[in-house]
Amino acid sequence: ITYDEAGERNHGEARRWFERAAAKGYDGALRELGRQYAEGRGSPVDLAEAFVWFERAARAGDDWSQNRIGVMLASGTGIERDPEEAAVWFRLAAKQGLPEAMSRLADLLHSGAPGVTKDLPEAFRLYRAAGEAGYAFGSHMVGWMITYGEAGERDYAEARRWFERAAQAGLALSMKEIGLQYSEGRGTAINQAEAYGWFYQAAEKGDDWAQNRIGWMLLNGRGVAKNPPAAV
Repeated sequence: ITYDEAGERNHGEARRWFERAAAKGYDGALRELGRQYAEGRGSPVDLAEAFVWFERAARAGDDWSQNRIGVMLASGTGIERDPEEAAVWFRLAAKQGLPEAMSRLADLLHSGAPGVTKDLPEAFRLYRAAGEAGYAFGSHMVGWMITYGEAGERDYAEARRWFERAAQAGLALSMKEIGLQYSEGRGTAINQAEAYGWFYQAAEKGDDWAQNRIGWMLLNGRGVAKNPPAAV
């Protein structure tokens, strides 16, 4: 009913069935009730109520919900911000193999969020595991940490390999970093035309830094024919 597989959507009717399953402890139903409140499906958005249902699903072992309440706790969405508690839930979901949770736990360890001890080696391990599992931002952060000396000796070729994985998945941040490699000669000869191509891809994805850089390159004729009107 929720996903158009039984005729017209009816979120109220769907909730009635989810509640029956939730009463028996089915974690998938608990999660779906949380999503109804979080996304305003058939009722006003109520993030506090959504958190209640997600937490019940998380305690029942649902990895998606464990990650979701981690996100809410880390950002203070629907509940008071608590990065330390968020790390607990991300870790549970990561142990179940959820790549996004690995990456989000790594974010907290990388930054040393309040209540979380900064641990760059563990953050790198988790980003790498997330990237190897296909999570684009995890791949990006592996490349980023290698590039900026947070994972041992800098190796721009290895960093590019990870950036390319994330760029192939459509991540503008990695397209920008590849552009910087060519623009600044990081592990390769400077090639402003190649840099322009990568910056342009990132700009088309909405990256404001890349959009500004494209304008500057057009204005100054760097890697592309000089074209001040197009820079505006």
